[in-house]
Amino acid sequence: MANEQKPIWYLPGPNFRYVEDVKALAREAGLRIIDANTTTDRSNAAENPPEVTLKPVAAAVRAADYVPTKAELMAAHEHLLQIRADLDAERERLHAQAAEQAAERARLADLAEKLATDQDAGPGNPPGTELGTGAGAASAATEPAAEPKPARAARAK
Repeated sequence: MANEQKPIWYLPGPNFRYVEDVKALAREAGLRIIDANTTTDRSNAAENPPEVTLKPVAAAVRAADYVPTKAELMAAHEHLLQIRADLDAERERLHAQAAEQAAERARLADLAEKLATDQDAGPGNPPGTELGTGAGAASAATEPAAEPKPARAARAK
């Protein structure tokens, strides 16, 4: 019955979420601990219970219960809209860059094909003509055949 006479420290549990040893503090202060979440009755409450600190994890959980104001939500929404606009602009820039690169790739492929065709025609022959035909046929027949060089595009690969 002596336990009933002690003042009560209504402390939200569980007790392990506090940095301090709350049971030891209660013993030192001559208090009995009751979980404040389990009862609304505050009879025989201690006048000056010890000060305790929530562990960082417990404090983070409490912060997670925070409900932002309408103004904060609107500001966050505006910020997200700005980020979205920035990302859309970056996407458009990248699409334009990809189109430019595709055009340059096609131009270089055409140039490589033209250079390969010009080399196949041989020296002294106009581009697009076979060896041994056309105006330079006599000189091509008397000159030793030159080794064909691979096209630049083929060497680059």
